[in-house]
Amino acid sequence: MGNVVTNVRLTDGGTSYSATPTVDFTASVGGSGAVAVASVTPASVASVTITNGGTNLTGTPTINFVEVGVRVLRPSRRSPAA
Repeated sequence: MGNVVTNVRLTDGGTSYSATPTVDFTASVGGSGAVAVASVTPASVASVTITNGGTNLTGTPTINFVEVGVRVLRPSRRSPAA
């Protein structure tokens, strides 16, 4: 089973969530399968509950909160016209 996620230390709950975001774990080195549920109070994430610690994590995973149905815009990488 290897190393697993056992807790999440929430340092910034963000702002302006209109719905409960999903919790996305990205392994820095290896492993997979970690699952958690976020709890939101008025517009920020208040807590995170681990429902599956994943398997074989060899590094500290990055955690992102993703609000379903919200489109994320990224800046264009094209060079400006000369």
